[in-house]
Amino acid sequence: MPSKTEEYLALAQRTANGLTRYWESWTDYLTTASRLYKYPFADQLMIYAQRPDATACADYDIWNNRMNRYVRRGSKGIALLDESSGYPRLHYVFDVSDTGVRRNSRDPEVWQLNDDLFQPVSEMLAQEYGIHHERLSQQIADIAGKLAESYWDNNSTDILAIVDGSFLMDYDDAGQELQFKSAAAISIMYTILERCGFEPEGYFDRDDFQAIYDFSTPDAVYALGTAVSDCSRDVLRNIERTVKTTIRRRNVERSQHEYEEQERDLLDHRGLPAPEPDPQPAEDSVGQVRQDAPELSEAASPGAVQLDAPERNAIPASDGAGADGREPDAADDDRTAEAEPSPGQGEEPDELGEAHEQPAGANRGNHSDGADLQLSFLDAAIPTEAEQIKNINRAESEKSSSAFVLSQAEIENELRKHGSGFTGGKQRIMALYQTQPDRKLRAKALAKEYGIGGHSHDYLDGSRGFVNHDGRGMEFDHYPEHKKFTLSWTQVEKYIDLMIQSDRYLTDKEKEHYTPPVSAEPDATLTHAKNLIREFCQEEYDSEPDFSDLSKIGVAYTNATDENIPIQVNVDLVGYRVERYLGEVLIDERQYESLEDLTETELEALDFSELVSVTDEELEHYHSKAEERPALLPLDAAAEYNALKEQHPDALVGFEQNGQFEFYGEDARKVCELVGGKLLEKETELGTVPVTGFPTDQWAYRAKQLWQCGENVYLAGLNEDGTHHQTKYLRREDYLPLGTTVHMEGRAFRVDNVNFDKGSVTLQDVALAEMRMPVFREEPLALVRELYEEQDMMGHPLPDYKVGDNVIVDLPTRTIEGKIGYVGETDVRIDTGAHGQSWDNEVINKRQFEGGLRQVEPELSDEELDELPISAVIDGEVQTFPDAAALDEARNAEPALEPAGNFRITDDHLGEGGAKQKYARNIEAIRTLFKLEEEHRGATAEEQQVLSQYVGWGGLADAFDPNKDGWAKEYTELKGLLSEDEYAAARSSTLNAHYTSPTVIHAIYDAVEKIGFRSGNILEPSMGVGNFFGMLPDTMQGSRLYGVELDSITGRIAQKLYPQADITVAGFETTDRRDFYDLAVGNVPFGNYKVADKAYNKFGFSIHNYFFAKAIDQVRPGGIVAFVTSRYTMDSKDSTARKHIAERADLLGAIRLPNNAFRANAGTDVVSDIIFLQKRDRPADIEPAWAQLGKTEDGFAINSYFVEHPEMVLGELTTESTQYGHDLTVAPIEGAVLSEQLAEAVQHIEGHYAEVEVETPDIADAEAERKTLPADPDVKNFSYAVVDGEVYYRENSIMTQIELSDTAKARVTGMVELRQIVNELIEQQLDDYPDSAVQETQARLNAAYDAFTAKHGLINDRRNARLFEQDSSYYLLCSLENLDENKQLKSKADMFTKRTIRPERTITSVDTPSEALAVSMGEHGRVDLPYMAELLGTPGEYERITTELSGVIFKDPSADPTDPEAGWQMADEYLSGDVRTKLRIAQLAAETNPEFKVNVTALEKAQPKELEASEIDVRLGATWIAPEIIQKFMQETFQVPYYLRHDVNVRFSPYTAEWRVQGKSALGHGDIMSTETYGTHRANAYKILEDTLNLKDVRMEGIGGRVWFCYFWEEHDSMVQLTEDCSGKFTVAYVLDSDVTPEVRKAAAQHAQQQLAECMQEWDVPLMKSAIPEKDKYEYLDEAASHLMQVLNDPESITG
Repeated sequence: MPSKTEEYLALAQRTANGLTRYWESWTDYLTTASRLYKYPFADQLMIYAQRPDATACADYDIWNNRMNRYVRRGSKGIALLDESSGYPRLHYVFDVSDTGVRRNSRDPEVWQLNDDLFQPVSEMLAQEYGIHHERLSQQIADIAGKLAESYWDNNSTDILAIVDGSFLMDYDDAGQELQFKSAAAISIMYTILERCGFEPEGYFDRDDFQAIYDFSTPDAVYALGTAVSDCSRDVLRNIERTVKTTIRRRNVERSQHEYEEQERDLLDHRGLPAPEPDPQPAEDSVGQVRQDAPELSEAASPGAVQLDAPERNAIPASDGAGADGREPDAADDDRTAEAEPSPGQGEEPDELGEAHEQPAGANRGNHSDGADLQLSFLDAAIPTEAEQIKNINRAESEKSSSAFVLSQAEIENELRKHGSGFTGGKQRIMALYQTQPDRKLRAKALAKEYGIGGHSHDYLDGSRGFVNHDGRGMEFDHYPEHKKFTLSWTQVEKYIDLMIQSDRYLTDKEKEHYTPPVSAEPDATLTHAKNLIREFCQEEYDSEPDFSDLSKIGVAYTNATDENIPIQVNVDLVGYRVERYLGEVLIDERQYESLEDLTETELEALDFSELVSVTDEELEHYHSKAEERPALLPLDAAAEYNALKEQHPDALVGFEQNGQFEFYGEDARKVCELVGGKLLEKETELGTVPVTGFPTDQWAYRAKQLWQCGENVYLAGLNEDGTHHQTKYLRREDYLPLGTTVHMEGRAFRVDNVNFDKGSVTLQDVALAEMRMPVFREEPLALVRELYEEQDMMGHPLPDYKVGDNVIVDLPTRTIEGKIGYVGETDVRIDTGAHGQSWDNEVINKRQFEGGLRQVEPELSDEELDELPISAVIDGEVQTFPDAAALDEARNAEPALEPAGNFRITDDHLGEGGAKQKYARNIEAIRTLFKLEEEHRGATAEEQQVLSQYVGWGGLADAFDPNKDGWAKEYTELKGLLSEDEYAAARSSTLNAHYTSPTVIHAIYDAVEKIGFRSGNILEPSMGVGNFFGMLPDTMQGSRLYGVELDSITGRIAQKLYPQADITVAGFETTDRRDFYDLAVGNVPFGNYKVADKAYNKFGFSIHNYFFAKAIDQVRPGGIVAFVTSRYTMDSKDSTARKHIAERADLLGAIRLPNNAFRANAGTDVVSDIIFLQKRDRPADIEPAWAQLGKTEDGFAINSYFVEHPEMVLGELTTESTQYGHDLTVAPIEGAVLSEQLAEAVQHIEGHYAEVEVETPDIADAEAERKTLPADPDVKNFSYAVVDGEVYYRENSIMTQIELSDTAKARVTGMVELRQIVNELIEQQLDDYPDSAVQETQARLNAAYDAFTAKHGLINDRRNARLFEQDSSYYLLCSLENLDENKQLKSKADMFTKRTIRPERTITSVDTPSEALAVSMGEHGRVDLPYMAELLGTPGEYERITTELSGVIFKDPSADPTDPEAGWQMADEYLSGDVRTKLRIAQLAAETNPEFKVNVTALEKAQPKELEASEIDVRLGATWIAPEIIQKFMQETFQVPYYLRHDVNVRFSPYTAEWRVQGKSALGHGDIMSTETYGTHRANAYKILEDTLNLKDVRMEGIGGRVWFCYFWEEHDSMVQLTEDCSGKFTVAYVLDSDVTPEVRKAAAQHAQQQLAECMQEWDVPLMKSAIPEKDKYEYLDEAASHLMQVLNDPESITG
């Protein structure tokens, strides 16, 4: 069975194969491609094959995170083929129609080329492509031809390579060129015209596309499609950029300039004085469009919205082009200020039916275009207003923008653009103002007209936000800071009044369709009419009438006595009519021409009986209307609905009424929120409630949408008798049943938890769970559901179908019923005519057909149903059972338990007790662990309490001794409980598995908190059951916890205690997350044995020192290590480990505990230390005092730190008798409380912890914001990683997003992939994988490398190096290429075809001392006599080794003569370096110890001959020259003043091999020797000397200068220097001793010539023969210098 990838590859081939068979198919594709023009051809083809009507596509993360839209669960993604890795992989995107909106969702935007934009677009095309024409369409046609021709010129070789098999083979080369250019030009033109709205069908016919038929193979179609896609993309991007820039410029001008002019006219009209301009514009008004814009007078403005009392306060002048002072950003939306809702649509148009821009490709998109989503507001290629103004006024652009202010222009733009959001709303509001003079009544009417709702909003400056409105007013919400401004309806009324009076409320188009009411009557007439109505109501009902809506004033209400039908009479003072209703049916309407007519005829003679009288004809009319349109929700239906809702309170109940499934109340609000739709307020028998719904023929699609959102959905269909039945009941728990097994990556996973809110599923690895290794992973819900559906479909294959079958197909938007007329490879035709005629049909995609085909399943008996698997809710969780009997058994079982989170330890006496008590607790904890693993669940809080009592087996060795009296029962029980491996591990831990007391843990946390730690990545190696995690202070709860534990039982208990921590059950040596953690805490194991870790074997550290060394490497620079350890870490005679630690970390302090600190918990008396370290940024070659031992006044040899800080020893130093003799101990002070002692000692721990600094960019530039992520432990430090298509760089514990261009991102992504494959190949060879696996990986490496180099060049290419050289593995990748002397690829490295690494083989024995020496050097890097003796099988015996290796190894006489193991060195090490001094030492030692005579003999032979001064020729920077020599040279050459000679010094660090001139700026610019003779003011002589010593190029920053070489002759204090200034002019400078002879000058000239030749060779510049003078041609250096300058500055002047 083919894989999904293979299926989609076949789909792509089939689609390409049929694309050029018919010109209609090709133009259909081009129409789709025009909407998707930013996609590459391969992705356009895949989208066309699956969803030809797709508009805006992006992957799940883009929709969810950037667009704030959710992908409806169950939506089928569009599969795209990503072949960037060398082999195809699937990547899914979703169309906008698959998404739903949230409150702050962003809509995909679209640009349109309107007539008024033709001129700027034409001008841009003329400038960009050099083609002019009066008609834009002809200009586009000419450009298409030019692009096709250019594309052929650049790619003809590749195109000609794919003609085999196609009809192009029938042509010669010229004919193939002609056919390609013809097909490409016409297709490019069609694509551009289609996207620009020219309706290209009118420009072309079949004959225009004759050339496409010759592209008859998939390869040929891909070549043509790629050309069309690439060329049209270039043109359309330029058009898009021009359209948006032009619209934005006009938008700003209209909103700021024209608006203020209209305001001025209005003020003049009202007779108000014109406001004076601000005499001094604000200094921080950046890029202000009208810097002298006057403020409106108080009479002109309804008020600035920041004020509570807005009565005619002046609006502040805009502080920039936008309302918030920021320049409009082209990365935001581009709606104009005058944009209107779509016809018949009240709210802001979502424009889903329009053509939307698309992403540049699956995982290969242009980052500047918004990663995977090609949306206009993510297209950073468009120049923003801010960028344009910055070019005009760079200084102004650097000033900070002011805070966002909601200007009057913003408010009026919203009121004008959207109105109330309902059809005809603005016309009704206009009529209201023309007929209602009462401002308070207007405000009330506006509140009622707008109702409750909201929509997204585009501010004039390009930023985004949201507008809400309810009974209180309108609220503007500005993103991203969510700054809110609220307008009361009184304020809104004033703004609209201002706009209407200045004729700015209705657009020109709205004015054309607006019919104003008869001119407003005088106030006296309206007042008289209202008084008449008021008098009637007071007399008739003793109540006031409601005048809030003058178009609907109720004057009479009763019920028809015969049939109990409500009768309502309303008076319309706006439209001058009286309306009478029976129920909801209008039975009588009396219209008048004026308010005076209405008043005289009706209002002056109001009579209740006459108003409510109903004739027989009116009753008959009512009944006829009622039969045509039944009531919204009759009383009996309401009762049925209430009963259903009570039965299913947690479900969204859809109730069929009038052809709709309707939802009421909170259900309606929830449905609108999840799947969109209009929320209406309607009167029903349930009262006035919100109502929404969808047509009944869409129930399958809509119900599934709601189900995918995690909702229970109950649909009640309508029966013929008016009652309802269950159409569908979708339960949330059935969407992805818990316990279901799905298969991914060849493994089985059990669904453990479903989180609909996060859209994620927690899966448990089934195989590992059966091995008592519960491992969980989190995956996207949509992905797991798709896998679940696929498996379900495999178990329930679709029924066979054939031509002639009658079928019903449920599609998302409709249902098709008919007869199958045709079945093709990709399409199915369904004949839908009354008799199945083929001319009335529907053609749909085959996959859609199969997905929507209704299946008729046979009815099963009850007995058969009982035998099927069944899911049910047990204790609040959905579980699946094999049959009904198992379900009944489960229902009668005890309820399931709720797993707890991370355990919190609150008992300070945890773990205390006697040996038998600890044993019993351990056994109970182990039994609990096994039970949890068997039931595949987490621990409850009560079970965690039991698990926390586990204290390991330290001090319980008796339980493992079968002969121990009183422990026989426990021995047998333990032996039977644990597996063989578990028992062995437990027995081996009796010596070091001691658990830390809570008192000590609290003290450690107090100390790290004192020095500034609050949260971060916390590591606990050798964590036991995790007591450090359990006592984590509240202030550190935001930390991420990582633990390592070797013992399987202990580690698994820890995983149950701390399920939210990342716990590895393995040895510390198996983990490696360098520079990742911020804090390492714990109680490390201690003992005189070692851990086999290849990276640390060479140090030979005991286990406790090993934990320190590795933990320091694991924390980031500045990170803290706080460990409890044996006192021998600090007190060991061998200071090697302390020196190693001191080079890498600073000691913040140490506390020595009394010997009873762990007695209660671990049952042992031992002296332990708490050591606090802070990692340095880089190692330092230092040896602080605490690295050595000292002696107390009592003569005890302890660490110097405790000698200097006796207050940190929490007890009395004394000795005790042990089995090894007398040993030092710390006796507790009688009466002292350890917790109080620790609290005091912690105050002496000094240090400062700094959080990781993350650079925070200007939040105003949201698109440029650099994102950071916590470091991925699997990403090596200082390396690039690709996360969700974005490039990140890991530095210590964070990863920072790197902003790169498309090309750069593709390069980095390719090299990251190569790095991953290389590392995988290395690991496979190290782990000795079989040849087949290694060869498979080598094949992947070859494919990935070939694909990368074909597109981006060699890895060693400078462009790739510039991008990737900061990656720690870059030079590993460089080694994949063998280059020749011209930097061209000579061959691939052996790694591509051979095994280059042998698996590690641990050597345990050798036969000869020579072999032992080789192994010792390879494993430990030194002569390790004890290790060599062990290899030879003679531990402790060294005589044979030293005898046979005499002359090969030497003992250093300066080492401890009493220690036979110390001081041994290899001959090449001992017989090199300062051998003269070594000889003197050896001669002295040989006088008292004859064994050193061999040293003397060897050293005498190694003595070098004495050199004459003239034989020494050395470059500055040679590390063996003493700094004193350089210092002397510097002082004499640069003539350093005597009073500064102690301030200007030369320093050399042997650790970093770096030279530094200290005080190089002390002389200032007044020193002529350093700033004129030997240097410049930009780089003085001391700076040049320092760079020269460090072998660096000397660059004159700011002027482009450079020192190419600087050569010194020490014997003559002479120098020659070649420099180049910013203009490219070369200069040769020289300084000679006055006593130099002509021969020396000649030698200097030759040296200079040789240096020049070497420089030219480095620059890859061929050196003319004439540029190299003959060796005897120049006698003096000044002539040589003159010639060199002439050669470099004017090479053509040199002849011969």
